[in-house]
Amino acid sequence: ETQADGQKLAWKNHAPPKVKFFAWLLLQERIQRKTNLKRKNVLDSDTCDLCGLAPETPDHIISQCEFARRFWLHLGWDPASIPPVSKLWEVQGQAGAPARSLSTMFLLCCWHLWLHRHGVVFRHQAMNLRYLLLECHNATQLWRWRLPVQLRDEVEHWSNLFLM
Repeated sequence: ETQADGQKLAWKNHAPPKVKFFAWLLLQERIQRKTNLKRKNVLDSDTCDLCGLAPETPDHIISQCEFARRFWLHLGWDPASIPPVSKLWEVQGQAGAPARSLSTMFLLCCWHLWLHRHGVVFRHQAMNLRYLLLECHNATQLWRWRLPVQLRDEVEHWSNLFLM
């Protein structure tokens, strides 16, 4: 593990600043989640609201929850091959993912998984894979303009993955 690799994933991508900060928190395993809130005696239970099967840790939110697994499988990714959040910079592209935009678009996926979970837990929104995929699709269209011109054509690959 090198801190430089984590710093590169978190800060050397084309995501919006709030997502870069989220990535840094994620790599530090410091994103808000129920295990955090239970430890602070804010909640009585740390069980994931999406699957109800396990404590809601950063790894669970990103790749182990059944909802997250369905999301990654829809994209053609094997959730078991996603590294622990403390080593996310080791993620390898799957389903023909373009390597040059991988870190930015992978963070887009992580960010929207966390936002969706946040909506379910704190805003009592319905868990909805179609909605999550639509949000990711829309975000790729907005984030396209954040990418250097030579990478913008890669967005189509990502955008198409989110269509059902």
